[in-house]
Amino acid sequence: MASAVAAGADPAGRASASAPALDLRLPPAAIAQAGAGLSADASGQPADARDPSDPALHDHAPALPPDLARVLPPSETAERAIAALPEVKERLRHIDYQSAERDRLAAGPYEWTARAVVQQRREESGGPRYREQELAIERGFRWSGKVEQDRKLGAAGVRLARNGYSDAWHEGARGLVAGWFAVLRESRAAARAAEQAAQRERAVAVIRKRVAAGDAPRIEQGLAESEAAQARSAVRAAQAKAAVARAEFARRYGIAAPAEPVPSLPEPSYDPVDIDRYIEAVLADNHEIRLAEIDAARARLMADRERAELLPDPTVGVHAGRERGGIERIVGVSVSMPIGGPARTARVSAALAEADMADERLRATRVRVVQSAYELATLANAARDSWDSLQAAAALAERNADLAERGYALGELGIGELLLARRQAIEARTAEETARVGLLETHARLLVDRHALWAPPEDEDE
Repeated sequence: MASAVAAGADPAGRASASAPALDLRLPPAAIAQAGAGLSADASGQPADARDPSDPALHDHAPALPPDLARVLPPSETAERAIAALPEVKERLRHIDYQSAERDRLAAGPYEWTARAVVQQRREESGGPRYREQELAIERGFRWSGKVEQDRKLGAAGVRLARNGYSDAWHEGARGLVAGWFAVLRESRAAARAAEQAAQRERAVAVIRKRVAAGDAPRIEQGLAESEAAQARSAVRAAQAKAAVARAEFARRYGIAAPAEPVPSLPEPSYDPVDIDRYIEAVLADNHEIRLAEIDAARARLMADRERAELLPDPTVGVHAGRERGGIERIVGVSVSMPIGGPARTARVSAALAEADMADERLRATRVRVVQSAYELATLANAARDSWDSLQAAAALAERNADLAERGYALGELGIGELLLARRQAIEARTAEETARVGLLETHARLLVDRHALWAPPEDEDE
């Protein structure tokens, strides 16, 4: 069955009706989307209090396509492994940090300051001495527009942290796909090498019987035994590489690698990708772009905040005192305000430049994401065509090897032709299986990038 998701389904889940021809040009729709204007609102509401790593937030995940369900770990297992990655947990803690920063910005930078003065007054002419006291309390105040701007900056920081967490999760899912298929690829290579070695051992046994019966020269036995020895060496090397890949995967993700012996690989079962629709789906829900959007909007807020600082904040206080031993009593109000200088203007210019830089980073991110999605979808279509050709070539090479074996048994072919035919069949099947693993991996990567496989936790703040 074809998987509608990998077949270029649009965001509503409708599968494309037909497969487009392979076109190496960037689709016009993708170019238009890459150059789209900025549209980010960094003044969102405070973040949802739920823990984004809560597995309950993943209940929306769709079922795996049949081909991937046979080779990938269960979604629950994979999501637990992703949530436990240090870089993902660090991003989760960053949400806590930004939440505290939001509260700090909302509270403002100023605190009440209390001041007490006790002094003694003495007249030069030798008159009486007086004890004098003064108490004062004062505090800086933000102008009302600055209070609202600080709240927006705090909310933007939380949104940035939450999307950073989702982006780290997405990268973790990509890494898990790559690591899982690396183990699968090496394990299948080891299994294939073992099968090849067994075939060559059987061939040696047949040739020994022919040599013993006088139907074949001893040189043929030597050639076959040499091939068998090389096959045994290849098995040991392939098994070592598979063991290293398994150990690396286990250390990195803490879950079991594909079971051994690795089962036979399923045939990839998805239609060619509708490239334009795939790019639209990626752009509709992409954390890299969303991060850049929030960062750009936050930079604009920072520039506005620095511009607001051109009007300094006042410090207001009240004080009361007793002078000349209580003969005089003083009650007053004080107001002070800094006199702004060129440093404030320079900070505004720097913040505006940073905002312009963030806008350019957003545009660059859009182009990069579109190009990456286009390349992945194009390579997926090309990989499917390549696998079809390799599958046909492997079947043909195996039939030729069977014919060569019968020809050798009848004395029509020599040992050289037989070994060559077998070697070609082995190489063709190995190439087909490598392409099959690559195609399955590409299928999984397409789904991960569309958030249709091991998607990041849903964020109600978005």
